[in-house]
Amino acid sequence: MASGVFKKADIDTTQCDLCGVKFLQSEPLDKEPTEPTTPTEADWEGVGERNENLVADKTYESHIRLDVHRNNCIAYQKYREYFGNMVEPLINNGRNVLERIADATRIKGRFTAKEDAKLVRRKIEEGIKSISDMVEDLYKRKAWADAEETMSKWAEHLKSNVDDGMSWVEKAESSLLKEEDFDLDKDLESEVKDEGRTFEELYHKKPSRKKGKSKRK
Repeated sequence: MASGVFKKADIDTTQCDLCGVKFLQSEPLDKEPTEPTTPTEADWEGVGERNENLVADKTYESHIRLDVHRNNCIAYQKYREYFGNMVEPLINNGRNVLERIADATRIKGRFTAKEDAKLVRRKIEEGIKSISDMVEDLYKRKAWADAEETMSKWAEHLKSNVDDGMSWVEKAESSLLKEEDFDLDKDLESEVKDEGRTFEELYHKKPSRKKGKSKRK
């Protein structure tokens, strides 16, 4: 997905990410038979307790017919759609707010504003990271059944922080506009005063007269 946070679970003829299962591969007919090997602990890393009943010698064809796999597919699809429709836009919105906060603090340049912005920004960043960590956790545990409900709690928390950040941005931008208008009014007032002084100086200044003798006829 666009945010790069969601972790996709796939299935192919070698393994099923949805269930955390690796499939045994059939040996080529022209290859000498070898002794069967027992899967190592590393082969099963990341598989949750709920998958302990899945055996190691399962094939792709037999696995996709299992109810547990079908249920995982349904739950994962619901979770994926929820994340794409609700969480993904929220993360992108949060990142957009972070950029606007950075722009506002660069322009405003006040210490108090920067300190307030730092707190708001940290909450949004932590909210996005919490969702990213939860995505990784759900993937490792294959906890698709509760994924949507679990993620919704973190999404609500992030939304609250993003809303607070947006409120801060709007106030900061409004304050900047007022300051710009105030500075503009001061400049106009200064120009008017300068023009007034110039007019008064010209009005009160007497024209110089040249002294000369009048000619008699």
